[in-house]
Amino acid sequence: MTILITQSLDFTKTIGISVMAGFDTDCNGATAGSILGTVLGAKMIPDKWTAPLGDTIHSAINEISKAKISDVAGRTLNIAVRVLNTEGITASKDSTWSLI
Repeated sequence: MTILITQSLDFTKTIGISVMAGFDTDCNGATAGSILGTVLGAKMIPDKWTAPLGDTIHSAINEISKAKISDVAGRTLNIAVRVLNTEGITASKDSTWSLI
């Protein structure tokens, strides 16, 4: 993974290196961006990446053809906390967790 190779937490650099090989590398950039975004937190992703999206995602799923990215992220966090707590890991929405 690019993050491990470069030892960099630079969001733009990480995505750039991830897609440099060309061809069908969009999934590499998406994966690297997802992981680093999770590590850094949404507030640390440069505005040039987030502002054009306007906190909006368009989906081919009929029930949620248009949604706020922040709402989807919140729903995902709620599920993650529920799963972790079910597995015996104390987790809360403030990004803290610990093994019981």
